[in-house]
Amino acid sequence: MTTRLRSAIDSATTLLADAGIDSARYDAEELAAHVAGTERGRLSLLGPPDDTFFDHYNAAVAARSRRVPLQHLTGTAAFGPLTLSVGPGVFIRALKPRRCWNGRSAQALPAKPVVVDVCTGSGALALALARHWPGARGDRRRRLRCRA
Repeated sequence: MTTRLRSAIDSATTLLADAGIDSARYDAEELAAHVAGTERGRLSLLGPPDDTFFDHYNAAVAARSRRVPLQHLTGTAAFGPLTLSVGPGVFIRALKPRRCWNGRSAQALPAKPVVVDVCTGSGALALALARHWPGARGDRRRRLRCRA
């Protein structure tokens, strides 16, 4: 990693921490990787970024310091074994689905379970569970109508 890039990430970490971002270093590195078009673990292998990189990086860090979700800035969110494409207003990672994923993915199930995701939002939970159990069949139900 070049000295200029390391310095930019260090400055971004400070700015994000001052803005109350708990995962400031992680976010600063994720944004750098996103702008560079690589993975976070490969930042040290990058050649010297150009001025355009730093302009885009500084803009992304400024947006994150205004509490724009990291996932909206990078366009992706990890959920279980999936990487989901996301955008503003589309998906914000919540603790409840993550707890549900953690609890369900550790469960012992039959070889070919049926996974039903009822009214939990995007259907990401059903997709993640079905991916975790390749023999599973996923079913996503957005809305159930009740008639009196």
